[in-house]
Amino acid sequence: MATETQTTLETLKQNITVGDVPELSASDIFVQWKANEYEPISLDRRQLTLGVLLAAVLLIISIATANFLFTIVIVLASVAIYLFLNREPRVLDVALTSKGIIYGDRFLSYANDLRLFWILYDPPLSVLKLSQTGFTTPTLDIQLGTQDPIEVRDILLTFLDEDIDAEEHTADRFSRRIGF
Repeated sequence: MATETQTTLETLKQNITVGDVPELSASDIFVQWKANEYEPISLDRRQLTLGVLLAAVLLIISIATANFLFTIVIVLASVAIYLFLNREPRVLDVALTSKGIIYGDRFLSYANDLRLFWILYDPPLSVLKLSQTGFTTPTLDIQLGTQDPIEVRDILLTFLDEDIDAEEHTADRFSRRIGF
């Protein structure tokens, strides 16, 4: 078992390309799991039809008003959304360690990279949200999947403050409600 854990640790460390990786041993890993990069999106036929109709109407309006810049924006946005919807989320390794969090190819130090955390728990959705220290750095969402949110919270409370007043952003709530 110790050899398997050490092999996993070495694999995690080799995959990191962003952030300084401190010396870690197998005993430094509190919990680890695999997480989707984002929650997969599945739209039904009605939602897809409404999206295509909206894009078509906006495209017709932009051409009718000779607003070619808007036409380009509509086409680019439609292509980007199409590509995003047809892309499978990557499965990333996540590990909570005594020095920071390993998330895919990134190492985030508790001391230098992270400020606060909170957990959004609305079954079946369970997301660890991390507020980073950079002013322009967005909140990082890590899918918990089947990982116990209470265990994750208890570990993180040792290293970070919890933002108990944090709520899900209105835009996130709206996009989740419409299935996006």
